[in-house]
Amino acid sequence: MGLIREFSKDSLLKGITAIEQTVKEPLAKEATAVKARKEAGNFGAMGLGMRAPDPRTFAEKRTESVQEQLSGKRNGYVPASGLLHMGGPGR
Repeated sequence: MGLIREFSKDSLLKGITAIEQTVKEPLAKEATAVKARKEAGNFGAMGLGMRAPDPRTFAEKRTESVQEQLSGKRNGYVPASGLLHMGGPGR
């Protein structure tokens, strides 16, 4: 799989499909190994109820947001000016 050369929903979704196909077998093997080891669970961020966004939903919403920003229908995130100076906030 090459790099995604354009930022469009279709190109992102094609990339996601390629990634899913690539990791499908290793993830299945890992799930089987975790079950065999009788691991208690993940206590990292994912174990605290935090979930990563679904890549397909992210791609759809993000490309829509970018298009709206480029057409002037929506403002993107604008960082507070104090954070842009050297040394962080308050400097």
